[in-house]
This record gives sequence, C-alpha cells and structure tokens, in this order.
Amino acid sequence: MSIWETLEIEPTDNIAAIKKAYAKLLKIYHPEDDPEGYQRLREAFDKAIKNAKQMQSTPPSQLEKTDENEENSYINPAFPTWIDGNAELAATLVSEHPVHVFMEKIETLYDDFFARIEPKNWEDLLSSDVIWNVEHAAAIQDRLIEFLEYHYHFPRSIWELLDNVFHFSEQEEELEFEYGEETVQFLLERINGAKEMRYDIFKKSDDLDFEAYLHLREEVQHTLMNNNLEAAKSALDFAYELYQEDPDLIRMQGIYYLRIENKERALQSFNDILFIYPDDPDGLLYRAQIYYDRGQFADAIRDCEHLLSIQPEHMDAQFLLVKYSFESGDIETVATRALDVVKRYPERFEFRSYSIRAHTEIPEKRQKQEINMQFIIGYALYFLFLFISRTWVYLIFMILIVLTPLPSKYALLLLLPLIWEAWKFVRLKTLA
Repeated sequence: MSIWETLEIEPTDNIAAIKKAYAKLLKIYHPEDDPEGYQRLREAFDKAIKNAKQMQSTPPSQLEKTDENEENSYINPAFPTWIDGNAELAATLVSEHPVHVFMEKIETLYDDFFARIEPKNWEDLLSSDVIWNVEHAAAIQDRLIEFLEYHYHFPRSIWELLDNVFHFSEQEEELEFEYGEETVQFLLERINGAKEMRYDIFKKSDDLDFEAYLHLREEVQHTLMNNNLEAAKSALDFAYELYQEDPDLIRMQGIYYLRIENKERALQSFNDILFIYPDDPDGLLYRAQIYYDRGQFADAIRDCEHLLSIQPEHMDAQFLLVKYSFESGDIETVATRALDVVKRYPERFEFRSYSIRAHTEIPEKRQKQEINMQFIIGYALYFLFLFISRTWVYLIFMILIVLTPLPSKYALLLLLPLIWEAWKFVRLKTLA
C-alpha cells in the first residue's frame, strides 16, 4: 500500500491537504487501540511531507520517479535538495557529510522524549563545530527548518536556544522569502511561547506515545481557540483516554465546560488540577471566578491570595481580589490594594474606579460609624439621667445603708423600692 493510499488522498505537494488527511485519520487509528495502524499512518504522513517538500523545491527535470513499490514517492536518494547544485557536497557520501551527521543527531535526540526536553542536551548539540562552519550554514538552516516544521514538541527554552544560534527572529523577512510566511510565523510563535504548554509533567514510567498525545493536546487547543466545541469535545475525550494527569489538558477541559455553561463540571476540572498541582495559577484563577459567580466571596478571595503568594505581580489575580473584596464589603483591602496597583501601574485603568469608589465610601462609612456611636452614647446618658431623676431618694437610702452598720436582711428590704422603680422605668420606656 502506497503512502497516498494510507492517507486516502491522491499524490500531492499540498502540505495543508496532507495535514488535513492525517488529522482526519488520526481519529480512526487510535495509538492504543490500533498501534500498528497508527504507526503506518505516522510513517506515511512523514514520507508524504518530505515528498511534498521535495516536489516543491526541486525542478521537474531533477526529479526521479521511483518504483511503484517504493510508495510512489518522488525523491532522489543520492542528492537531497540541500546539496543540489553543490559539487563538493555531491562528491561526498551523504551519510558521512557533517550536515547529515548533525541532522541525524538532531533526529536521535528528538526521538528520545525525555532527552529532547532537557536544554543541556541541546546546548551540547548546538555547540558542534559544524554549526559555525560558514560553508554549511545554509544547508543546516534548510534541513533544520524542514525538520522543525513537523517535529516541534519541546519547551520554549529550547526554541530560544535554537533562535540564539540560528537567529530566526532577526531575519524574518529573509526567511519569509525563502520558506514562506506561514512557516516563519510558525517558528516565531514557538520561539515566543504564545501557545506553549508544559512538558515537565510527564514521568518516565508513563506508558504513553508522547508524540501522538502532544499532537492531540494541540488539536484540543486549536479547536478551543476557534470555538469549535464539538471538535474540542471529541479531541478532549480522545486525549484524556491517553493521559489523565496533564494540568494543561484538564485546564482546557474546564474551559470547555465553562463554554457550554456547565460550571459544576468545570469546577470539578479545576479542582482536579489543584489536587495534582496545588499551586497551579490557571486552576486557582478559574476556580476563583467560579466561586465569585456562586457568591462564595471568601473562597474566591482565598484562591486569589494563594495565587498572589506564588505570583505577586499577577494582574488578573490582583484585579479579582480587589473586585471580590469590594463585593464582600472589605473596603479597606480594596483601597489599599487598588491604590498600590494604580501607583505602580498607572496605565491599569480598571483599578482606578475601585480605588475612587473605595476612597469615597471609606470616609462615608467611618462618618456613619462615628455618628452611630455618638448617638448610642447620648441615648445611654439620656436614659441614665431620667432614671436618676426618678430614683434619687432611693439612691440616698442606699448610700446610707452602705455607710451604716445595718443588718444585711434589712438592707435587702430597702433595696426592693429601688428595684421596683427601676422595673417601672424600663417598662415605661419599652412601651414608649
């Protein structure tokens, strides 16, 4: 069976069409249910991509059609595109050429998932002498970019290492002319880490096809970004079957449930994240928002404070804490924190309104408290005066009792008129 029959499309150099076919079939050839089918699909995809690149970059006159049994591919095995027109490279055995040797090391490193995500391994590889050989610079860049287009699952720190050596971000226009805008934007997105997810959450004991899983995880991210909720649900379920301890996947699961307005199930997802990683910023932030929507201000404030203890400058957490504190009536916290943010970040206008409202309401609140206290004290003094005015005679009797050696039983009898008068006074004021 040819690679095109495996992908269920006609031979083409349209990379987008190849990707689309691969994504469609990936849902059928589940890595766990049909590992052999998945392996055939993956090999067909890789070969189809290489052939498409070859067909796009090589003049028709230089193409050599292979035998039908060799996957109907178009490739010159002895003269890859990166040595076309170079007599020196053509005269050297491809397998022994420094560029080829270097790229084999790249591929070997990438194939070992836990080795690939360690920056030190890339630092060692990128210090190779061949990197600094001007004669090989163009060939290495061409081969590397071709490789990175389809082998890109590693942390941003490594993308930055590659950029420091090959200066992709500094030659954007030149690269667009040679490789196309789509390819260059893809590289820059990876270097900038705009869509980066974590790689340090996996364990060596995990029985997982990492490449298949990471592909699915990015498919979930892509479908959510496009708000394609039906496709997102399908990809989420598929990925979650493979691995259940990825906080990035669970976070996207929670976002999906928020999108379909199932807040209870979303809360469960964010609780799951925080059970695995109690300090996860996204889990804390999303859970705080759900608590706020449910009127659980104390819980929302607790999560925001926890997040700020980890990332003190987290603006979303700062704002939510100000907002939640205001709703719960803690005006003092609102005034202090909002004013602090406004002083340090005057461009953050969303904090200004709360700062102004807090500083308006605090004096009013204090003034009301002072008025209330004065009223209570005045009222108490007034009642004391009225009571004394009615019972002064009895009070004099009490003083005499204390100053004279009268037996206690007679002293208690003299107290009865005072108690009676006090009871009548209280009853009268209560009825009034």
